[in-house]
Amino acid sequence: MPRFVILEHDHPEPHLDFMLEENGALLTWRLPADLQPVPGETLRLQARPLPEHRLHYLTYEGPVSGNRGSVRQRDAGEFEWLARAPAHWKIALRGQTYHAEVEIVGSHGHEEFHWQAIKR
Repeated sequence: MPRFVILEHDHPEPHLDFMLEENGALLTWRLPADLQPVPGETLRLQARPLPEHRLHYLTYEGPVSGNRGSVRQRDAGEFEWLARAPAHWKIALRGQTYHAEVEIVGSHGHEEFHWQAIKR
């Protein structure tokens, strides 16, 4: 099973880095807030795609090179692809804290591609 990690990152402002293992690298999105939904509601967060990261971050906690703050692991575990289309990914997380289905949905905006992470 491929692995995932959610890191708390404090630079340039506090946010979460959501990372999925794929072909020797980590697909990565920046999330502005926590992934804890209000019971009975769907949580929607704007997710900004970032460049792929090294697998090193699956287990790393500490300072980030280039004076880019530090990271601390929020959760880690395995995930399963439930659906994967160019603008709609659905995954099942099996972590230490999060056991949930998460969707990453893209939509065309003005001149950029917007992603939204949805936890059900």
